[in-house]
This record gives sequence, C-alpha cells and structure tokens, in this order.
Amino acid sequence: EAERWREDMTVSRSGQILTGSVSGLININTADVQTLTLLDGIGEARAQLIIDFRTENGYFVTKEDLLRIDGIGQTLFNKIKDDITV
Repeated sequence: EAERWREDMTVSRSGQILTGSVSGLININTADVQTLTLLDGIGEARAQLIIDFRTENGYFVTKEDLLRIDGIGQTLFNKIKDDITV
C-alpha cells in the first residue's frame, strides 16, 4: 500500500515525521515546538514563544511578523528567513 502524506508533513533525515513543513520549508503557522527547533537559533523556549504568539494573535501574515516576538531580532530573523514560510 502506498504511503499517504498530508501536505503539511515531511520526514526528517532520521525518518521522523515532522508536522508544519512543506517543500523543506517550515511553516511558522503550523509547526510544533519540535519542528521549530530545527531552525538555526530557535530552541524550545523561542519555539514556544512563536506558538504562544500565534495562539494569542492569530496566524502570521508575513515572515517578518516574527520580529514582533521578544527574543527574535533582525539577526536571528535573517538566519532563518529562507527556511520558513507562512
């Protein structure tokens, strides 16, 4: 039987199914803590801040909306902007 995948899922190199990513990009509107921590400079605490922010304020409209979160500045944003999508 063929394996079926949801569009918002991908498989890591270790074979682990990760939610919230498509085409190798991590969707900051749907990714869980574990998936967000795959981003350079994003640990569990920052990942939780991202999730808390979108829970309180709704989905991110642009990638740049991440800059509204305390602890995510321009330098960090520049490191991850090419690895994320909304």
